[in-house]
Amino acid sequence: MDPATVTVQLTPADIKAFSKYAQGRSRWKNTLLFLLAGALFSISFVLKGDHDHAGEPTARVSGFLEVMLPAVIPVLIFAGVLVFVLWKSRRPSNYQKYAPGIFLPNTYTVHEEGLFCQNERGETLNYWKIVFRFVETPDHFFIMLAERNGHVLPKRCFSSLEAAALFANQVRLNLEKYAPAALATA
Repeated sequence: MDPATVTVQLTPADIKAFSKYAQGRSRWKNTLLFLLAGALFSISFVLKGDHDHAGEPTARVSGFLEVMLPAVIPVLIFAGVLVFVLWKSRRPSNYQKYAPGIFLPNTYTVHEEGLFCQNERGETLNYWKIVFRFVETPDHFFIMLAERNGHVLPKRCFSSLEAAALFANQVRLNLEKYAPAALATA
């Protein structure tokens, strides 16, 4: 088989690896910061409400739960809903639902014009100049067409490590010619 051609059969683990790369860790950090800010805002709102009209604290503070529970419950409900939605959206059954044919075998071929992808549902040619980024990890090649969209090429699908290296080299050579920024941002 031509070293510029590979047949890829994706698994849910490959999709998770791609999602982890594409989304990065900043998404979780931003979510946690948002939750922390919401909790602090809720707590400060409840504590401000524990003063009488003259600005003096009321004598009625019967306990931590009475003051803090109303502030924490909305944040906990929001966090629970967020975790459930993220868990549900990352289930393998959703991959096939939102991207029909994602687990079908795809044949990728490096051409002078671009990366040619073919499967039983059709074929497409992604021109080199539209490639956003080319990334090599220990187990995958990611050919990113946008910040969170692209092709996943597991290295296990190549006949050998040398075949994977040849494929990657041909991709890099074409990107150097047509989209050098895709290599600079890797």
